[in-house]
Amino acid sequence: MAVIKRFNFMEASMPLMHIDLPGQSLDIFCPSKSDLERFLASNDRLIGAMEAINGGKEPTEEDGEKAVMDAFDASAELMSYNTAGVKITGKDLLEKFGVTGEALIAFITAYTDFIKTIVESKN
Repeated sequence: MAVIKRFNFMEASMPLMHIDLPGQSLDIFCPSKSDLERFLASNDRLIGAMEAINGGKEPTEEDGEKAVMDAFDASAELMSYNTAGVKITGKDLLEKFGVTGEALIAFITAYTDFIKTIVESKN
């Protein structure tokens, strides 16, 4: 006899991270592997630009702006994985919601902790 794993739809839940943007609250969940890899790559570019500045090297203005916009775009893409189906762009974060660089770094830190908790949890 085959063993069938039991699944209860009434008790099923996915890990969610709640975020509040001005005028918008969203519950976001873990994205696809490829989108998460793109987010991490953009995060690495942003960190590289910040390290260059802190190390006394001047990245070109274009490199710095691109790294920052990449981080906003990738973060917005991750926020678009939400239960309400709301699509967000990096431009939305900047213009519509007024997200600052400091707030974006706080989100990236919180989101990284969220993903780490999921990865480290027992299945």
